[in-house]
Amino acid sequence: MKNISNAKIVLVILFVLTIFTTVLSFPSKWRLFELKYGYRTSCNTCHTEGGGTENNDYGMAYHRKGENLAAFSALENSDSDQDGFTNLDEIEAKSNPGDSRSTPGKPGNFLSEQEAQFIPKKLLEKLFSVPVSFTISYATLDSLKTKEFERLVGLKLTEDERVPTFYQAYSTGAAPNRIGTALLFFEMEHHKHLVGGLACDTTGKISKLAIFKQQVKKGLSLEAFTGQFVGKKSDSDFKVGQQVQPLPSYPTFSQKLTDYAKKSLFLINYYGLKS
Repeated sequence: MKNISNAKIVLVILFVLTIFTTVLSFPSKWRLFELKYGYRTSCNTCHTEGGGTENNDYGMAYHRKGENLAAFSALENSDSDQDGFTNLDEIEAKSNPGDSRSTPGKPGNFLSEQEAQFIPKKLLEKLFSVPVSFTISYATLDSLKTKEFERLVGLKLTEDERVPTFYQAYSTGAAPNRIGTALLFFEMEHHKHLVGGLACDTTGKISKLAIFKQQVKKGLSLEAFTGQFVGKKSDSDFKVGQQVQPLPSYPTFSQKLTDYAKKSLFLINYYGLKS
């Protein structure tokens, strides 16, 4: 019985670490860092060995504080890596607040190890029906652009959506052609994660909406719901209960997914397709 209990504990730990690395390896997090502090950092600020790997102490603390702009401020007076310097001291000196070997006096070369092209391929490939390769493009919506966009769409943008990362998809082979653009979205609310993505073809129509992780109900079937969005474009209706049939017993969650789909579609059409 003791061995079984230990095995369960190990599985829980691995599951939690998987959540952390999946969420914090999204490019929007270091783009929020850039928005906050004015320079592009390395994935090693939050990870032990680059994007997608286990989080270091600063990355874990950032997760616990909510993974947003306010979380950076909340951590500034802490010393996450216990090297005698506050996180803000290190950030201002461009040393790594998550690595005790990097200090303001000896920052090392961690910024030269930037992974500007970190691409979560395993997730993105699920948005396309053919083998694809990806390039990255970015947009930044300042306060004015954010207000204009929110008026246009009728929805509020999250902090991550103000710094979208677009994945331009190309067919593989001797003469690759651009076949679409994808955008990932996620949120953490009450320590529950939602991770999804939307792809559009080159004309701006939705080709696929996929939910990679949700914690509303284990095993909740979403294929019929997400399939309703295929073919929609920016002038389509997104009214839940009319043009979009909600998930039975989950109207609030249906509205949330619909809102993410609509915002992602508009972001791709207004910023991603032009990249």
